[in-house]
Amino acid sequence: MLIFISFFIIENGGNIFWGNLMTVASLIRSLQRGITLLVLLGIFLLTGCKGDDIEKLASQYASGPHQPPHYFSGNDGTTGYELFRTDGTAAGTYLLKDICPGICDSNPDHYEFLQLGPIMYFPANGGTGYELWKTDGTPSGTFIVKDINPGAGSAGPSNMRFYNGVLYFSALDPAIGRELWRSDGTPGGTFLVKDIFPGATSSYPGTLHAGLGKLFFSAEGTAGNQELWVSDGTPGGTVQLLEINPSGGANPGDFHNHLGLVYFSADNGVSGSELWRSDGTPGGTFMVKDINNGAGVSFPQNFTSFGGLLLFNATDGINGSEIWRSDGTPGGTFMVQDINPGGAGSNPYNLTPFNGQVYFSGWNATSGQELWRTDGTPGGTMLVKDINPGASHSSPNWLTVLGDTLVFLAWDGSGPILYRSNGTNPGTVPLATFPNINSLFWHHKIGNRLYFHGDDVATGQEPWVTDGTAAGSHLIVDLWPGASPNNGYVYEY
Repeated sequence: MLIFISFFIIENGGNIFWGNLMTVASLIRSLQRGITLLVLLGIFLLTGCKGDDIEKLASQYASGPHQPPHYFSGNDGTTGYELFRTDGTAAGTYLLKDICPGICDSNPDHYEFLQLGPIMYFPANGGTGYELWKTDGTPSGTFIVKDINPGAGSAGPSNMRFYNGVLYFSALDPAIGRELWRSDGTPGGTFLVKDIFPGATSSYPGTLHAGLGKLFFSAEGTAGNQELWVSDGTPGGTVQLLEINPSGGANPGDFHNHLGLVYFSADNGVSGSELWRSDGTPGGTFMVKDINNGAGVSFPQNFTSFGGLLLFNATDGINGSEIWRSDGTPGGTFMVQDINPGGAGSNPYNLTPFNGQVYFSGWNATSGQELWRTDGTPGGTMLVKDINPGASHSSPNWLTVLGDTLVFLAWDGSGPILYRSNGTNPGTVPLATFPNINSLFWHHKIGNRLYFHGDDVATGQEPWVTDGTAAGSHLIVDLWPGASPNNGYVYEY
């Protein structure tokens, strides 16, 4: 079959993937599925790849609609914890590279795995401390980008985010402390953006977030003063946006883009941690509402866009943590429903839009922690199903949309079970039971599959996958054969 080497963009369900190999047949299949493609056909050369690398990539693209590689940190008993990749099958799961050769661990940090197009960035220790690495999915294309903290010391790249096609992150250089860095994936293109707290003292940039054509983040320009900063990627364009708390740190966080604004939580020193909004200018950055009046904190978090509304959980100091809504004005910011009457709160989390509603895990004294849904109104906020009947909890977690199904993890009293739901009580049923699994954790959605890490008494901790069906929910491979303790970790953003 004729193979064209090309560069293209796929937009499918809101996820943007890049690739560099496809066949004519796969192009036709992609177009038939209504996937939008921008194809710039190249010539029959792929620089920087060995023959076996090209074969693997060609096989990956010829197998059907393009899916990005799925990476995880795993241990097969011979290499220590290293970088693996999988396509969801046993045959397609293998060690990508033994970064720290032998049985030592490079420990790729799955918390920081971040992919842009065909390139995935991650911190790992190849013998020079934890530094920034990258991979294109091939052994030869997996290498350290730059030894920021030379020698055995670690730069510890963290809070990695993409902004304008460039990777931004926090890293430690002993001479300047932990500051804001950027990288285009090359050694020369990896450098300090700005020494925000001059000298060897750290500014500790955190909660990096791209919004409104800027990079929002928190940082300390002076000791203990964590404030709201923005950057355009240049030293001159990296500035404190607003001194929210003149008497101490505002600790801005939980940034969320919504209807042309960035919403976040911050403490101005008078009202406690409350709901704020910004249009990217000092004058357009202000508190939306003092939800917990006075110095009390409302702790707004779990921001979720739902039509023209912003849903989140917060406490007003009377009703505990409940579901709230906001249209960006004080009058339009109020509690949706007091699910658990009194001061204890329902402590909603995992807010997930699905089928015209927002689903979440919520608690009350009657049914315990169970699956709920809301349309943003009191009458449209209700329990979906009491999975573990009575006041006991099923504690729904990992709420994930796979096509037309909501998949989540729950406990029915006998152990962890994957459930699926169409949003109704009768349509919320067990998807798959794992009688020998002690725990399920570390999950991540890629395409229409949910990868997770399961601890089975027969195989130990290994990578698993589900596509939302019983037949498609299974152990991928026993990397370290037998009931070995710590084998595979599937990454999550």
